[in-house]
Amino acid sequence: MTADETTWRLILDGPRDGAANMAIDRALLDVMEGRLLEGDAPHPILRLYAWDLPTVSTGRHQPLDEACDLEACREEGIPVVQRPTGGRAVLHEDEVTYAVVAPAEGRFGGAGVTAASAVLAEALARGLGLLGADVASVRGTPVASARAAREACFLSASRSEIVVSGRKLCGSAQFRGRGAFLQHGALPIVFDAERQARLLRSDAQLLKRHAIGLAEALGRRPSVDEVHDALRSGFEEVTACGFERVGLSREESSRAEQLAVTLRSEPARFLAGAASR
Repeated sequence: MTADETTWRLILDGPRDGAANMAIDRALLDVMEGRLLEGDAPHPILRLYAWDLPTVSTGRHQPLDEACDLEACREEGIPVVQRPTGGRAVLHEDEVTYAVVAPAEGRFGGAGVTAASAVLAEALARGLGLLGADVASVRGTPVASARAAREACFLSASRSEIVVSGRKLCGSAQFRGRGAFLQHGALPIVFDAERQARLLRSDAQLLKRHAIGLAEALGRRPSVDEVHDALRSGFEEVTACGFERVGLSREESSRAEQLAVTLRSEPARFLAGAASR
C-alpha cells in the first residue's frame, strides 16, 4: 500500500537523555516497518527534540575510544551514546535535533539514501532560509582534512548536508530499514568549537573554520519555537504536506522503553540492524 505523504506526524519532544532519544528514533522506525509489512500506509514523521544534558553521540561503526575522549567526557559529566545511524561523533549541546522517519518510497524513492537525503536537505535548507540564513546544500563530498573522516562530524560536510559560506551548519546521518528509513541530525544554535574539540579529540581552529552555529549564521539568537516553526514550514513547502501534531503511540512508547534499556546495557544488540550511512 502506498504511504500517505500528504499528512505528516509532528512530534515535539522535550529534553530526554541520550539513550531515550536514540531509542525513540529507532522505535519510530521499527513500528513503521511493522505497519508497512502489515500492508498499512503510515504517515511520515518529523520529530524535533532536545537533550537533558550535553551528550556525545557517536556513529554506529565508530569505536568509542576513537570517536571521543572518554576520560574528558567523564571528567565533565558528559554521557556518551551510540546512534543507530552512521556518521561521526557529535556533541549535542544548545541545539535543535531533528529526526525524519518515512517509508522509503514515493517522494523518497529512487536512489535510496541519496534521493531521500537530497529531499530532506532541500526541506531543511528551505526552513533555515525562512529564518534568514544564507544556506546551501553540499553537492559533492568535501573533506576538511585527512583526519576528518574519523573525527568530529562538524569537521566536514558530506553530500546533501547544510552549509553557510562553506561552513557546516547541520550534520545528518541515515539508517535504512525494511521499507522505511530514519534520518536524524544536529542543528546547533551556538557551536562551541573549543568544547567540541576537547571532547572529540579534534582541532578547535579547524572546527571554527569549517563549522558554524545558527546564531552566528543569522547574527542573532533564534528561539527554539522559531526554529521549530521554520523547519515545519520548510518541510511543508518542499514536500507539499500538512502536519498533525501527534505524540508517541502506546506501541512506540513501549518499544522505545525496551530499546533504551537494551542500549544502556547491551549497545551491540541495539545497534544490530540494517545498513546505515
